[in-house]
Amino acid sequence: MNAKKQNRISLIEAIAAIIIILICLGAGIIHFQMPPQVPILLVFALLCMWGKIKGFSWEDIHKGIIKGIEPGIVPLIIFMLIGTLVASLIAAGTIPTVVVYGYKIISAKYLPVTAFIICIAEGFTIGSSFTTISTMGVVLIALGRISEIPDAYIAGAIVSGAFFANNMSPLADVPNLCSAIGEIPLSKHLRNLAKSTLPVLVISIIIYVILGGSANEVSGGIAETIQSLNKFFFVSPITLVPILLIFIASWRKLPAIASLLIGIISALIIYVFFAPNSSLQNVENLVMTGYASNTGIETIDKIFSRGGIMSMMGSASMIILALGMGGLLVKLEIFSTVIKHIEHFVKSQTALVIFNSVGCMLTGILIGEQYLTVVLPGETFKPLYKKMNIPMHVMTRTLSGAGAAFSSIVPWSVAGTFIIGTLGLSNVNYIFYAFYPMLIPISTIILSFIKN
Repeated sequence: MNAKKQNRISLIEAIAAIIIILICLGAGIIHFQMPPQVPILLVFALLCMWGKIKGFSWEDIHKGIIKGIEPGIVPLIIFMLIGTLVASLIAAGTIPTVVVYGYKIISAKYLPVTAFIICIAEGFTIGSSFTTISTMGVVLIALGRISEIPDAYIAGAIVSGAFFANNMSPLADVPNLCSAIGEIPLSKHLRNLAKSTLPVLVISIIIYVILGGSANEVSGGIAETIQSLNKFFFVSPITLVPILLIFIASWRKLPAIASLLIGIISALIIYVFFAPNSSLQNVENLVMTGYASNTGIETIDKIFSRGGIMSMMGSASMIILALGMGGLLVKLEIFSTVIKHIEHFVKSQTALVIFNSVGCMLTGILIGEQYLTVVLPGETFKPLYKKMNIPMHVMTRTLSGAGAAFSSIVPWSVAGTFIIGTLGLSNVNYIFYAFYPMLIPISTIILSFIKN
């Protein structure tokens, strides 16, 4: 028996593997409330053992792991830079300034829906969900905590707004990637994506308005917190320069690393020259361990003590393990084996869209890299769309809705770990309030019943 036959995995084995993986991840993270790294490491070990049983050499397994992790190298660097950016923006007074100004114009009752709309606006302007979350997202989560609104409400709204824009902005990578895979003009992709997106937009706005209705208006204690921010931080329009520079850099399509470095450097300059009790010696601690607030006011110290490279190490470890796991799934041909057998069951446009959507979501759950949720199912299902004479915009709409957006509510994915780390969330409850990525796959499938 040759090596190729030894390595071949049957459909039953592939389905069993996926079910076991989903049970391990779901039970560990949701039921037992484990850190995601623990069940992912368990799955990682099981896949390695299974690979050996199926005749793969350790060299093959290592190559699969390396190939899986490779797409995450740049995101890992970006994560560390974002940790530094958050600390720098707090130290410079940028985030406290936006919080103070924001509280003057935003009612706590409308904070969830405001967060949703603001993140859509920023995301459309700069075309980056990660930059949106690491700038206005951090500000909005701070506003929510001061207002005593549950983190999950605000984080869900932030994620929904950022990834709505990430799907719909012509400046974002995802729409351009989808249109390239479908070989159709970007304008045609966005026009047809709007058919499934706009109903979800309206529903999300209504739900966020309802969620905000239970919030209290500014109390005396909260007003005192705002006054304390003015006292202990450098609150000035000058501190908004780093955010403005990041906007300009992103709008000019500079790479994310360059945009973040511009924001970090400008924020550190403002910190050194304007912030109270600042010094060059403190910059080292800012970069590594983040900003440490020592105002003596518990609310402020808890909210603003954050950032730094070390704050992103938990997220970095999760990404390495998750992408390594995804690389093993590809190398062992577990995912591709299931996909190859789908063609026999596809008899209509609706069936194809459903299978395509499930494929996108499984890619997000099992591999965890946003772009791969578009590329792998896209290249896999494209021949079927052509064979059945189904317009390519139906496929690109499915890739965008069930792939790119859905990955944001997978806690161990690149996007999910970034969200949890950047917003400083203590659990994954935000996924239950991220209504756009939750509902857009459903809207996509419903629309597939209409031939268009």
